Amino acid sequence: MSLSDTQRIEILILLGCGDKTRTQKQSTVNRIENKFREFGNVTHIPKSRRKRILDYEQKLDILLDI
Repeated sequence: MSLSDTQRIEILILLGCGDKTRTQKQSTVNRIENKFREFGNVTHIPKSRRKRILDYEQKLDILLDI
């Protein structure tokens, strides 16, 4: 489930309110708080994926299968 920026900001607001001794068991809350503290925003930026590099043998196998 992906959270909107508004939902992420609401989580940050909730962190600043209420009982300061409560534990933060939800990893989503921790990730959002850490992201905000580190980068100053809560926008989700997808990670870039590493491109798969095929060697000559793999390419040849694919061509032969086709």
